[in-house]
Amino acid sequence: MTTLRALAAVAALAASPAPAQTEAEAIASNFGLAVDLCLQHTRDRNPVDAFRAAGFTVTPADEGTYNVETLGVSGFLAPLLLNEWCWVESRQLPLADVQRIGYERALFRHPQAGAQPAARGTLANGCPSISLAIGGRITLLEFRNAGFFQGCNAPDTGGILFQ
Repeated sequence: MTTLRALAAVAALAASPAPAQTEAEAIASNFGLAVDLCLQHTRDRNPVDAFRAAGFTVTPADEGTYNVETLGVSGFLAPLLLNEWCWVESRQLPLADVQRIGYERALFRHPQAGAQPAARGTLANGCPSISLAIGGRITLLEFRNAGFFQGCNAPDTGGILFQ
C-alpha cells in the first residue's frame, strides 16, 4: 500500500503546473531563444521560418528583410543580402545580461567554434564582440545597445548583431 501512495504522490507532482515565470525571466528566455535561432540560421539564408515556428511574429520589411517580435524581444533579419545577418534586441535586458546570454548560447550551440573576443576595432563602432568559426566562416557577434545604431555606452538595454 505504501508503494501505491508513493506512486500517487509522484504522479500528482508530475501533473502539477510548472512554477510561473516572471516577466523578466520570460524576456530573458525569449532573448536566449532568439540568439539560438540567429546562431543556427543566420548562414542558411532562411531564419524566417525558424523564428515563425518558434512563436515570433514575423512581418516583411524592405526588400527581402523581416522584423521579428515576441515578449520583450524584437529584431531584424536580412537573410537574402550578400552578408546575411540577424539583429535581436531587448529594451528590458541590460547590456551585461545580453552579453552573458550571447556568449553562453554561442558556447553551447557551437562548443568547437573557438569563441574568442574580437578586436574592438574590428567593427565600425568599436563595441565588444566575439568571433566564432561556424561552417568554415567567421561569424561575429557584436554587442550593442537596443536601437541598432545606438552604440554600446548605455548599460540599460542590449542587442546583438550576428554577421
